[in-house]
Amino acid sequence: MKKIIVYFIILSLLSTSWTLAQDQEQFGLRGGFNLNWMDVSGGDNAALRPGAQIGIFYKFWESGIFSVQPELNLKFLAAKNDRNLFSDPDQRHSVKTNLTYLEIPVIGKITIERRFKLYFLQFGIGMNFLLSSHEHFDDSKVKVIDNVKNNNFNFILGGGVLKDRVMIDLRYERGLTDIGLLNESAHLNGISISLGYYLF
Repeated sequence: MKKIIVYFIILSLLSTSWTLAQDQEQFGLRGGFNLNWMDVSGGDNAALRPGAQIGIFYKFWESGIFSVQPELNLKFLAAKNDRNLFSDPDQRHSVKTNLTYLEIPVIGKITIERRFKLYFLQFGIGMNFLLSSHEHFDDSKVKVIDNVKNNNFNFILGGGVLKDRVMIDLRYERGLTDIGLLNESAHLNGISISLGYYLF
């Protein structure tokens, strides 16, 4: 029931943005790189791991400086920790986690023009739908993760610059919900830089 309510809210936001946009709508493509780390209970030596993302965005203006930008992104995320992979508390493993998500964020933007460029601050909430997951441990073995939660939420904060049709943005993303790894609590965090292009 909770999932149905969440999906309904997201669809309502997307449909509202389409209705309110009218002549101010803007659509574009975006892609970039991300560095992620995972906060795991019982884990240590968390390391940054590179990933990538690609997606589309649709923006409309509500006022002179404020706009709303729903997106649809395909994200390839990775993280590395030393932790107890199995039930034996004395067995520590170097674990590399790889996750693929379909992300639907709703971003609010505050934009200011300076010297023929648009600078913006952005913030929002993203919902992530799990597409695939697996782990490498001890640099050789592979284990498919079948207990990762199917969806989770993250908070987004960042900024960027737009000139002509080209946009560059930097984001910090903080996991708000436990993604679920065995009996451990795990939150996925990251920073990303992306390049966007407005098609119209």
